Amino acid sequence: AVVAFTNLGGTNIPERTEVLTEGESYIIELDESRYIEKLEYYAGYAEADLVVYLSEDGVEYHSGTQTNMIDHEYNKMFAWQFYDIYEHAKYIKLYVSHGEMELREIGFWNEAAELLPIENCYILGSSGAKREAPDLFDEQDEVDYVTDYMDEMIFDEVYHARTAYEYLEGIYPYEITHPPFGNSIMTLGIRLFGMNPFGWRFMGALFGVMILPVMYVFAKRIFKKTKWACASTILFAADFMHYALTRIATIDSYSIFFILTMAYFMYEYMQHNFLKEKLSRTLLPLGLCGMFWALGCATKWLCIYAGVGLAIAFFYTVYQRSIELKVILSEDYVLENKEAIKKDFRKKLIWTLLFCVLMFIIVPLAVYCVSYLPYENTAENFGLHGIWKNQEYMLNYHGDVREEGHPFNSKVWTWPFDIRPVFFFMANNMDGGHTAGISCFGNPILWWSGAIAVLFLIGVGKKGKLDFKGMPYIALMALCQLVPWMIIRREVYIYHYFATVPFLVLAIVFALRYLEENFS
Repeated sequence: AVVAFTNLGGTNIPERTEVLTEGESYIIELDESRYIEKLEYYAGYAEADLVVYLSEDGVEYHSGTQTNMIDHEYNKMFAWQFYDIYEHAKYIKLYVSHGEMELREIGFWNEAAELLPIENCYILGSSGAKREAPDLFDEQDEVDYVTDYMDEMIFDEVYHARTAYEYLEGIYPYEITHPPFGNSIMTLGIRLFGMNPFGWRFMGALFGVMILPVMYVFAKRIFKKTKWACASTILFAADFMHYALTRIATIDSYSIFFILTMAYFMYEYMQHNFLKEKLSRTLLPLGLCGMFWALGCATKWLCIYAGVGLAIAFFYTVYQRSIELKVILSEDYVLENKEAIKKDFRKKLIWTLLFCVLMFIIVPLAVYCVSYLPYENTAENFGLHGIWKNQEYMLNYHGDVREEGHPFNSKVWTWPFDIRPVFFFMANNMDGGHTAGISCFGNPILWWSGAIAVLFLIGVGKKGKLDFKGMPYIALMALCQLVPWMIIRREVYIYHYFATVPFLVLAIVFALRYLEENFS
């Protein structure tokens, strides 16, 4: 947890703002006429076109030769933006020609990367009225020449963190290509710590931490020994993708947490037997599995894939119980109450199936619909019709995501070999040939070992030398997360493999246990 939350993100970003609408202008006065190499600004939730004008006397303005127009789009919100000036000026006017601009802080740099002193800032209204705007330069200590992920939105945070902000502000959300629950979880961190990088990343990091005890408990249930449970947890914690992907404000942390948790509870259910136990004891893990599946489906459709594995595991377990019943009812068993046992089996089976209808159909549908409450707060009469239309939109979107030539697009078969990472962030303006960035990829030692472990286990399994208890289930859940990406038409990326990684880790530990038992 300490590692996860250390340098997660800053809480001090420019906060005080000046909002302008079309026809108004920001006017910034430097202490004297100076050579300006770059303009830097930080904006909040806004989209606008700005025209840049320069002046020596504050009366006669001319367009900048390098930067005349700033096209500020929403994907540039909550991040430092740079534009080249390369001219002398004392006054700089930013005229809002279209849209609305929420400027939080502005700065100017000379050729020596020195921040230029600002004398004053003004707002010039469309009517010609002029007022001072001290909030535009009251946080100059936040203006840095070298950008940092600690105070900016990076990668897909411009979609998910933005949408969490829109939920809180009652604005119709931009990110509507996934169910809403994941972004709703994100709002909890923002409520606690504010609309800043630490706030919008907090819940993702928290879920990333909580995945590890789930992995421990799951592995302990499978392997029955603390050392193998610890090995599974440590290996998963050492994965680079687990570290990188859970520390940015996307919904992957939540979906992977729900997938692993629902997988654990279904495995727990498989270890119980209503022929030998009270029915209520068997229904508890089954119900918890259904609840986490419901939460997962309301977060990301990726969790629906896991439902296929859960269904196969459940019906296989029911089949096993029916085989056990046949053995009990066979002539080899001398029992006086066989008919009562048979009747009790049918009763428990019916109650179990009805319980599944409740927990895997009715409750998930209810949770899914309730997750759309943020939409109800922003759109009149959104209702069930709006929810249905959004499902159609998501299905069409994910079926047609084609970004030919995208530098991060990768083939599914390359994922286990860690070939093509996804780029998250690159710092601007670093000198001396240095660079700083964030990329998302797996720990090569872990992933390559995982591929070898899978092949090894297949080979050992064919020879009948492997203790298979738990292994088929792990393979099933892994395939349910991997195979769908092989058959869908959209562009895919290596982080889609993240849902398979926990099961890959368990496969590695299966192999390690076999080696210890047979060669130590």
